[in-house]
Amino acid sequence: DTDEFLISDAGVLKRLDASLIGGGKVLQVIQAVKRDTQSFSGSNAYQAITGLSLAITPSATSSKILITSTVHAHIADYAGGVSLYRGGSQVITHSESIGSRINVNSSTRTGDNNVMSAMSFQYLDSPSSTSELTYQMYLYCRSSTYYLNRSSADSDDNDHARTISAITAMEIGA
Repeated sequence: DTDEFLISDAGVLKRLDASLIGGGKVLQVIQAVKRDTQSFSGSNAYQAITGLSLAITPSATSSKILITSTVHAHIADYAGGVSLYRGGSQVITHSESIGSRINVNSSTRTGDNNVMSAMSFQYLDSPSSTSELTYQMYLYCRSSTYYLNRSSADSDDNDHARTISAITAMEIGA
């Protein structure tokens, strides 16, 4: 079965064999979903989110890994956010003109005890490796208590919600 794409040439649809296009195919997809809640005590540090990690082994050194993630959290304090780590090291190590600011991939401040916020991002990594790679989401906690997949109040009524968070890795062939 050959992958085919439809292209338009002067309004006429034609079929194009995917092998003529080259790279860009999704070779594998792996996802980790966190369905439970987790709380974090602020300590001016990045803390691993239990259950939001996955391992993927690229089939070629030219492959890229597209990481997408959405993390739902209640962050009552300033400077909270999530960061992507690969093999225990932060993947995006600095933002432009960071100064004394905290470096995270996505940030929010919830404020209200009854509310959660979604922090989402995408990143195309070029690891140049065929070894197994472990990606994990970390939460930066400055102070206070932060909650994952729940609000701070978390009352058992229909005014409050519970959510899931996820990370997905897709190997993209070159």
